[in-house]
Parts: sequence; C-alpha cells; structure tokens
Amino acid sequence: MIDTTSIKNKKLLELAQSVSADIPEVRNLDECYYSVIRDGAPQRICFTDLSEEERFTILYGMPANKAYILAMELSRLVRTIADEFDLCGVEEEE
Repeated sequence: MIDTTSIKNKKLLELAQSVSADIPEVRNLDECYYSVIRDGAPQRICFTDLSEEERFTILYGMPANKAYILAMELSRLVRTIADEFDLCGVEEEE
C-alpha cells in the first residue's frame, strides 16, 4: 500500500489510491531495472514487470532527469514493438 500522506496534488493522490499491487507476468521487455523487495528479498525487475504500485513508488521519488530517460526508453520500446508487429493506434473520428 502506498503512503499517500505526503501527496499534495489531487490528481496524483487519486492515481496513488487507484493503483494495483498485482504483479504482472515477467517479460523483461524494457531493460530498465529497479530494485524492489518481493517475498522478503531484494530483486532487480524491469520497469514494465513491476506492479502499478511499485512503478508509482519508483516514479514518485524519481528526479525529473531520470524520469525523462525512462520515458525515452519506454517510448523507444513501444515504437519498436509497433514497428515489429505493424501496429497502429485507433484514428480519431472528426
């Protein structure tokens, strides 16, 4: 559970209260590893393999320059996957 006592931004607080602690299937997609405690032991886990709660906790305390680097790496990953599988987003209707 995320400690929300220090969160002052209303939207960020709402987000923190809605995140899931469910751990996704490990896929090792992004190569952006973070140390987290699971089953009482430290583990190095890819950012995309973290639970929403773990990702929120990491991002909330992350300096802006590191968040920028992570965003760039994740956007490259999304683009690579989309190019590999010829994926496109849904076009907006006018």
